[in-house]
Amino acid sequence: MAPNAILRFAPLSLLVLLAISTSTVANFNFNQMLRETKLVFYMFDWDTGLNKTTVPVAGILGNRWWILGFGTVFVIDDKLTESYDRNSTVVGRARGAYVNSVGDCSDLHLLMSLVFTNREFNGSILEIQGSDRFYN
Repeated sequence: MAPNAILRFAPLSLLVLLAISTSTVANFNFNQMLRETKLVFYMFDWDTGLNKTTVPVAGILGNRWWILGFGTVFVIDDKLTESYDRNSTVVGRARGAYVNSVGDCSDLHLLMSLVFTNREFNGSILEIQGSDRFYN
């Protein structure tokens, strides 16, 4: 019985070993080709005025839909600029959603795509998902 089991699992074991060794080589070569890129940009999030870039789209019925309201969902289409001045050169857009997902309203969950439109990064996209703590 034991020799039959070895013969049955030998090809599977070799296949797993081959997959591990191939992925190790692929990761090694990939890591050698990485280069560091430093990006500095500013995101402008406007929820008032004529040119709103942040709008609530869902929330708990009967509760105020605002950024500190638990269960409130906002969509965004914010511009990204080269400097802190909101009239500086636009380098892209931040598009996605915020969800206030903590009962004490101290945290937003962010889902956004940073879509770059300027010079060397034109067409590049950086995806962000994570928390934005309001209070420490």
